[in-house]
Amino acid sequence: MCPRPGYSLIVAVMCVFALAVDAGCSKQKMAAPAAYSGATLCGDSFGVTGASCPTTGFVILEKQKSRGRFPCRLAVARLVPDPKQPFADPLSTEWTLGAIKDEDSTYWTSLFNTVSDIQGVTIMDPLNMEQPEANLETIAATAAEMKTGLSVIFGPSSADPGSASILGVIMDNARRERIAWVQALAGPEDTYDPPPDRMLGDQRYEDVNYIAIRKFQQQVRQCMQELRSRDTPAPATQPSPWSTGRSIPSRDRQLPPIYIIPNRPMDW
Repeated sequence: MCPRPGYSLIVAVMCVFALAVDAGCSKQKMAAPAAYSGATLCGDSFGVTGASCPTTGFVILEKQKSRGRFPCRLAVARLVPDPKQPFADPLSTEWTLGAIKDEDSTYWTSLFNTVSDIQGVTIMDPLNMEQPEANLETIAATAAEMKTGLSVIFGPSSADPGSASILGVIMDNARRERIAWVQALAGPEDTYDPPPDRMLGDQRYEDVNYIAIRKFQQQVRQCMQELRSRDTPAPATQPSPWSTGRSIPSRDRQLPPIYIIPNRPMDW
């Protein structure tokens, strides 16, 4: 059957139009994700006073060296504004324990894979607590019940427009004490060129929120290394079998004589 007159022309025009639209969309650059601009935390929110912390770095708050703190497990808790009370500056904001995205959970759990004194990472969830209020002592107590020795509690901090900042503390769960203050800041200067194999729509390379949390995680790792260096291992409760009667004798030690006793009579 022959097409009606003008049908081929219509099809050709539609193809050209579709190609033009596709080319225009591919050339259009997606806008970078906006920096966080909601409610923020500060040092006073975490009960940290009389100390200063670099915009990206950490400071150890305890004066004494620890004893027997490591090895241990680490709990991670994220604070978010209470969704039941919308943010309305300058009114005070209530904070609560929030969920952590699967991508961030995976990064947290793999962050200490090569740190032998960190036996594992536990991601805390609002369902872990009866009342997920942002009380650091209560969060630490719950983390201690989950068989963890230390906890990282963090949330968004104030930053200049276009930048993002993360602030948090590391707590000793058994003593309910703040032992370190950690902070990280990311701005437009921290963005980087997209990797050649990135998936369509992946904008992490220019997302200051994503970059800030990754910088914060690296600072937590470095802070843990510092805390490990300040810790004295606890004495063993029982002697190690590798250093008692089973130890290999030294060359200077005289060996006992060896006697060969036949197991049947021998006629000479």
